[in-house]
Amino acid sequence: MRARTREVNIFNMSLLDILCGALGAFCFMTLVLLPYYKPAVSQSELRQQEATTDDLLKELQKLREGAKDSAMAKELDDLVDKLQAQIKQLQGQVNSYSSENERLQDENKQLTENNKKQADTLTMRNPFIVMMGCMPLQDVDVYLASDTVSEKKTNNPPFDPVKPHNDEFWAGDTVTWWPSHGVTVWLTRDAPANSHFKIYAKLADPANRTDASLTGNIKAPGLNITMPVVPLTAARYWTLIGTIIVDKDNKISFTEATEAERDAEWTKLAKAPPPPLTTASPAVQRKILPTAQQTPLSKDEGEKLRQELLKRLPARPGNAASPTAGTSP
Repeated sequence: MRARTREVNIFNMSLLDILCGALGAFCFMTLVLLPYYKPAVSQSELRQQEATTDDLLKELQKLREGAKDSAMAKELDDLVDKLQAQIKQLQGQVNSYSSENERLQDENKQLTENNKKQADTLTMRNPFIVMMGCMPLQDVDVYLASDTVSEKKTNNPPFDPVKPHNDEFWAGDTVTWWPSHGVTVWLTRDAPANSHFKIYAKLADPANRTDASLTGNIKAPGLNITMPVVPLTAARYWTLIGTIIVDKDNKISFTEATEAERDAEWTKLAKAPPPPLTTASPAVQRKILPTAQQTPLSKDEGEKLRQELLKRLPARPGNAASPTAGTSP
């Protein structure tokens, strides 16, 4: 008997049945798992979903109360339980988002404060030097009283006329003096914007005070201000020289104190009227100033005195405190 020729077909009806069955199984699984798919949503959307689910739960509660069929009531109970579980899940997600949001806000606030503090610190780095000397040579005290406030809300102590030498208060400030050469130097590291520094000078040694004249300089990068020549006597042994002003752009300037301001400052700190500056004899006055009319030293004489004082700089460590940028009492 002759054998028949058989044809082999790969894509037949059986294969199509298998593919259709697999596709149907995939679609069925997708439909079953679709309620459990929860894409990432924002916190506001979660709260809206929670409110919608809560409203549906209330409606179902009303239907359950009005249902008379026990089977329907049980189905409603099951549905209510599922909705309540969904509400708890949504509440958990909302709380998680809220905690994360608060943590990020706190971190952002801390970073902002740190950046501002660092920027203020860099802005305050505006150093300058006040150098004061006297002729004839004797121990001199210089004090800078600032109107800035520290981070702990403490103020710069006032000038004390009784102490032989007033100490520093701010971090970075250093005062040095050399009694045998009649020179005192005050270094200020931080000069916040909109701040003021009153400059006081004093004959420091009560046992060896003699009539003298004071002069000095204010030095900073790109700045050299000559202070006035101010006479002092054994009775009127300290005075307010003037005020250093730091404007909003951190530029430094100097304003000399008037005689009325010096008298008012003496009255305020000493609690008594200031003694006159004319107590020294005319011969001593001529040693202090060029003429009996108490005219100031000439420009050449003052420059010569300042150059001599610049050669005499001692060294002494300072105290610690921190001013706050741009603040004043």
